Amino acid sequence: MKEKQIIWTLFDALRPIIISKLLNPEVSVSSRGQTFFYDGIDSTEGSNTVDMAQLIVPLNDEMAEVLSPDEFFTAHPSEYHNVWYVYPDKDITLSLDGWQQYIILTLKTDNRQNYMLCISLMFYGNNHVASHGQVMASGSIARITQTVRSNKFPGEASAIFKTCLETVAPKIEESERHAREVNLFVNTDITDYDSVMKFVDNLKDKKEILKSNGHGMEVFTYDHVVSLIDQSSKRVNVLVGRDGKAQFCSLEDFPTELLNMIRLEKRAWNLEVYNLSVGHFNSNGQAFVTWIISPYYYCPMDEDGFGEEEEYEVAVTCHINTDGRLTDTPVWKPYTGPRK
Repeated sequence: MKEKQIIWTLFDALRPIIISKLLNPEVSVSSRGQTFFYDGIDSTEGSNTVDMAQLIVPLNDEMAEVLSPDEFFTAHPSEYHNVWYVYPDKDITLSLDGWQQYIILTLKTDNRQNYMLCISLMFYGNNHVASHGQVMASGSIARITQTVRSNKFPGEASAIFKTCLETVAPKIEESERHAREVNLFVNTDITDYDSVMKFVDNLKDKKEILKSNGHGMEVFTYDHVVSLIDQSSKRVNVLVGRDGKAQFCSLEDFPTELLNMIRLEKRAWNLEVYNLSVGHFNSNGQAFVTWIISPYYYCPMDEDGFGEEEEYEVAVTCHINTDGRLTDTPVWKPYTGPRK
């Protein structure tokens, strides 16, 4: 209840700043080069919605500790056009330690006549951004201004804040879980059976990490690492190491013609693996492997007609045995996917 009152008071104090700055932005000649914070609201495909102005409200920023009282709830200009920082008069922590927390208020428009006032909550931590936002009001600037002046505004804004927090919280929990996994994996000996299985036992979703490939063989996949595990002998053979390079073969295993074809697409290639798919082992103890060296990539042209790029998938196929060693000569896999 106390937190709800604090947020209500915060939005009430922001009202004059929203009206004076956010709803009365300095219109620039061109939107090119402007930088706005991601607010968790993705424009629908094909729309021309653009951000016009933003207020960034840090909830637990150390900068607030060095401000004088008269600098609180003041629009501090940022290095970006039409983006201001507003520091509340007290630290607000949402029980999520280690994460930088921001309320972002954004004015958007699609045709300079219809505008949208959006409220978002953004968290940054673990090298990850978690955010969610909603449109609070839309229409003309005059209509949105009337909404902000209304006594209902703090309560309605607080309700959106609550929804954003409930939406973002699971994303943060997932990020923290993943960070714990990554730290645990750093200390895992990927060549030792017991060490690998201990790591797997600590995972939430084991099925995606350890898959059965028949005849007592399992494939372990995490981060860049791909390993072959023989459950009967408790032996681990690393196929792809932490550096993302294949360990089950060498460059000498590639015919010169094939190596030249690969390096025509991926200059200076040295056994790097983008994706390694291992099929089921047959009765002869062999499995078919698809080795993607470089994925399909397409970048459309920009609005000026420049920048279109297309790169086809580069891949080879081969077979390995239960010892995780190459049993034949790799061959080029023709690309059969989409083309622009």
